[in-house]
Amino acid sequence: MNFKQKSLSFPDLSDDQMISDYNYEEIAKIERETFMKKLHTFFLRDKYWPKINMETNERKIKIYQELKHFEKSHRDWVYSHLDYGCPTFYSILAVDINVDMMRLHENYLFKQQNSCIPSDIIEEAYKTIKKIELRKKYNRFLKMFRNYYTLLDEDERSELDKKHSEWQYNERAKTMLSLILERQKNWEVLYLIGLNLYSISKIEPNYRFSDVVSLYKKYLKSRAKHSKIQVLITKLFLNPFVFKEYKVFLSIYTSIFFDDRKDQYITKLQKYWHKFNFTINDFSDILLSNEPLREKLTTYQSIISRNYNWLEYLPPHNKTLYEVLNIDIMNSNYSNSVESTTRNSQFRDLLFKKYKIVQKTSETNLAYSILKNPQTRTDYDWMLKNNLVLMKILFLLQLEDLDPKYLDQIIKGKKSIEDILIQYQFLR
Repeated sequence: MNFKQKSLSFPDLSDDQMISDYNYEEIAKIERETFMKKLHTFFLRDKYWPKINMETNERKIKIYQELKHFEKSHRDWVYSHLDYGCPTFYSILAVDINVDMMRLHENYLFKQQNSCIPSDIIEEAYKTIKKIELRKKYNRFLKMFRNYYTLLDEDERSELDKKHSEWQYNERAKTMLSLILERQKNWEVLYLIGLNLYSISKIEPNYRFSDVVSLYKKYLKSRAKHSKIQVLITKLFLNPFVFKEYKVFLSIYTSIFFDDRKDQYITKLQKYWHKFNFTINDFSDILLSNEPLREKLTTYQSIISRNYNWLEYLPPHNKTLYEVLNIDIMNSNYSNSVESTTRNSQFRDLLFKKYKIVQKTSETNLAYSILKNPQTRTDYDWMLKNNLVLMKILFLLQLEDLDPKYLDQIIKGKKSIEDILIQYQFLR
């Protein structure tokens, strides 16, 4: 096992310290209940682990003989529990001893993607519990293990219990984090590009829900530069469950995934987030939307990989393919939807007229070939709207592995992020 255990400390979504006397009281209650139901589905405290005050009537010699037997036939069981303090297989898969196959498979699939337990142990746990005869044998092993536990001296039991508690604590934290990111799909990406929602909206770690409400009202009246963005963010946290959920996310995520170097880098990004020039529309339409950012980034990369020659006709460049053909798209109503056949027909007529009178160059030919095809025009229009913000996000996600000069130039104001993006897109 190569997993490095950490001792984590995080607030708990299962407590009742939520002030809920504003708009979202009932919603917050329902969301919390749903969350806790899922948490109890995918995390189970280890009730099959030996208790510290256990006693046994078995003779020592018999216990050691049984241990030797299991060391030969199932050494992974012995090492994972007796050496590493790993939770029992039932706890790992969050199932009871009489679990049915459907529930077992569902939890196994979840744990494959969302666990701090090494994958080989998860596989062994599933294989063991899935097969009835093997499950019975494992139950006999657990009985032997509980007997063996009573033979350990106090220091040995304490050390084994400490390892086991760390596994359980980290597994619960990882499960909670996975369920949070299932609900809040973009929080991870936002944090990695320096957008800490608490920090931007100036929510302090010790704030209560009532403080957030007061802050929201303050931003509504403010004319400060970032107040509109702060209104959007604090409005999210008017749901007391989401307010606390984000606090838990920050605590667990940084504890599990960040070392000191990574933490310093992210802190630097957060300090200068305003230098990345995200607009109020970026926040409302992309960054704080429910649509998964990673899916948008995948779509973006797919379109660019097929149409790299579009880049110089997309923001942050000033010229568009419409402008190449002298089409004022800002004042047009040419929709590209299936329901707008008439408008599409009108646009094709306009496009052909414009193309006829312009000088034929590689640039005008490119613009005409893209805009006359409804599918490529749909892709191009999508890129016009999303290219700049998605390009920033992708750049910031990769920035740590690039030349440090890029970030320094942005921070010191030597270059805008838009200028660097124009330079960077031709270096990739």
